[in-house]
Amino acid sequence: MIRRRWRIRHVVVALAVAVGAVVAVPSAPAALADAAGRGGDYVPLTNMARVLNTLNGTGTTKGQRGPQSITPFQVLGVGGVPTTNVKAVFVNITTKAPTEVTFLTLFRSELATRPGVQHVNVAAGDNLSNSAIVEVGADGKLKLYNSVGKIDVIVDVLGYFTTITGAAGPGGFVPVPSTPTVLSTAAGIGVPSPGLVPAGGTISVNLLGGVVPAGSTAVFLDLQTNRATADGWIGARPTGGSGEHAVLAHENGTTAHGVMVRLAADGRADFRNGGTGEVALLARLLGYVTSVNTAGAGYRPLVKRVTDQTVAAGATVDLPIGGTFGLPVRNIAGVALNFTAQSNTENGYFKAYGLGAAEPNSSIANWNADRTRSALAVVKPGTDGKIRVKNNSTGSVRLILDLQGWFAEPITPLPIAQYAPTAVLQPPGSGTSLGTIEYAYVDNIGVTRLGHQTDPDNFLSLQWTAAPATADPHTGPPAIAAYADGRVQVIAQNTAGAYWTAGQTAKGGATFDPWTGIGGSLASPPTLVTLSTGPVGLGVDADGALWHYRVVTGTTSYWRKLVDQDLAGPVTAVPVAQGQQLFARDTSGAVRTALYATDGAMGAWTNLGGDVTGRPAVVVSPGSRLRVFVRAADGSVRTKGQDLAGGWASDWATIGTFTAAGAPAAILDPVLGRTALVVRGADNELYETWETAAGSAAWEDWKRLNPDASDPAAGEPTIAPLQNGSGQTWVIVFRNINDAQRLYRRQEITSGALKGRAATPGFTGHTLPAPPVGR
Repeated sequence: MIRRRWRIRHVVVALAVAVGAVVAVPSAPAALADAAGRGGDYVPLTNMARVLNTLNGTGTTKGQRGPQSITPFQVLGVGGVPTTNVKAVFVNITTKAPTEVTFLTLFRSELATRPGVQHVNVAAGDNLSNSAIVEVGADGKLKLYNSVGKIDVIVDVLGYFTTITGAAGPGGFVPVPSTPTVLSTAAGIGVPSPGLVPAGGTISVNLLGGVVPAGSTAVFLDLQTNRATADGWIGARPTGGSGEHAVLAHENGTTAHGVMVRLAADGRADFRNGGTGEVALLARLLGYVTSVNTAGAGYRPLVKRVTDQTVAAGATVDLPIGGTFGLPVRNIAGVALNFTAQSNTENGYFKAYGLGAAEPNSSIANWNADRTRSALAVVKPGTDGKIRVKNNSTGSVRLILDLQGWFAEPITPLPIAQYAPTAVLQPPGSGTSLGTIEYAYVDNIGVTRLGHQTDPDNFLSLQWTAAPATADPHTGPPAIAAYADGRVQVIAQNTAGAYWTAGQTAKGGATFDPWTGIGGSLASPPTLVTLSTGPVGLGVDADGALWHYRVVTGTTSYWRKLVDQDLAGPVTAVPVAQGQQLFARDTSGAVRTALYATDGAMGAWTNLGGDVTGRPAVVVSPGSRLRVFVRAADGSVRTKGQDLAGGWASDWATIGTFTAAGAPAAILDPVLGRTALVVRGADNELYETWETAAGSAAWEDWKRLNPDASDPAAGEPTIAPLQNGSGQTWVIVFRNINDAQRLYRRQEITSGALKGRAATPGFTGHTLPAPPVGR
């Protein structure tokens, strides 16, 4: 065996944490109704708060609103609405005497540009209403936009979603996808006998029992008026209580939209016909509000246009919601959606439900021919985060679907990974200049640190910045990749399971764009690969399904499920001619591999077997053959490779007699063409071995990375190729117990008896500059 010459150089810098310091790991908070302490529970108002009435000047100047007008008005502190701790308000919007077909939009006051969504759509002369959930501005105001013609508008607040968190918060919202019928005066459901509600008449309905538990404070209903003999309105209040809420303004015939109704302590509510004609009432349960702060979901405002498309008669469309617009792919109790029907040639209605769920009985946005209608509903996404919308009509209809927000189910936060690996990347340089070296890691308190080294030959040129704080701390490891133009993209995971991403503002620059939440709610750390369209994120959910986040040409980025292979950890990706070859461990400990093509298609999976722990490491050996390295359950390091035909060996080969404490890192040395492995041992020292010859799959004895001094690692090492002034090389980066970043750079032997021979190189050691204290 050739004896190696080692040249170890230590750069002395301040360590991030005092030697021997114990890092406190934040404990995971209990899962509450407000979904990990972010608020969003619902509080019904005792008395309806009328915050805007252009008929008499309440909240604004008196008089109709003109075309393209914007009317600001105060909400917080008005009529019982609190001045603080309000995330969003549940409102009823009523139109009066519109002169033309128009739509209304409510939005928070600080937005200079109104969002491209709609809340109420009406034809000329329609005195109708719709509910909406709207985030309130920091100044406590909302703005009202009217599109066309002139119109009077009334806005009433029925309740609000609070920012109060934890044990002090009220109960959460529980959607009910089965939508049972809880009231039908025509069929005698919920009332003593069938019949119509006369003008001025009141009925009392018990809304407890079945799925609504005792103590619930409110219910969300799809409320319909049928067989109405005149235009009118419906009021609701707790039975025996005060504070009637106007919940539905209707026209002659059929009208419907989602309403929130406050309940008495015994679960009863009164419905009053405030119109001048008889009416049949029909109500289906879409959800309820609990009085228990450990149950239900918290509301999250999110305003986006989901779709605007024509749906054929009797047809269905499947629409992605989960994983879109930064939403998670799971843990969504329901999404608040405004359904608008336009260009409808026949009478009809929509049905909406989670993909894969049973088709419900409830109807949404009931319309008459040639009449535009809008209706609020809450729908729980189904398979792959999608909802299905059906056109129950004999004619086509234009469906406009707008997202107002979503309900986050309680979650158990992920722990903050301690001493997680550091991601390292050197993107291409410009012209003859060398590329910078970019680093990213999550520290032990959940802060993502981004490092920018301007000179590949001078590690002291490294400067660290802390990524802006997000709603939840991060957990490592992050991933890093580069666009075709050389700009770097970083993706990290927070303790809620969501992924966040930031891109370099300019190639080679030290600054990044603000972090953007891209959702996900995935169980594994992210993987980031580069395709012709740019970086693509990959992640595994709690059920072992693989998801990808990529850009659809001409549209937007989104999360979509690729396949369910019962995977149990993060994915390792290796670029190949057709795209990326993926490797991951499954729940049985076996390694599985498949091609992820450049067009997003997923190839067939091959089971390579094994009893693996940790993340596989992969190299492309000479002849474009892939070789995978793993740590087995007994701590041995094993390998399996492809033959020239692309087939895989039947058995795993054990590399030496070494027992590893972590997963291996591997690289094909760019000068020698031999594969090198680095792994943490039971004593936390790093050990390395090399192939004896290029492509031989025969290995030298394991040796300690630094034979001259102890340099223990607290976590797993990362291997990354780079180019400096001496040519192609590579580095090993790891974090020690003081959370300092240690780096070993491959070093050619340039003097002595071994000069010029194909000896295994040595390494030079460095301590990288520490990040600044604090954020």
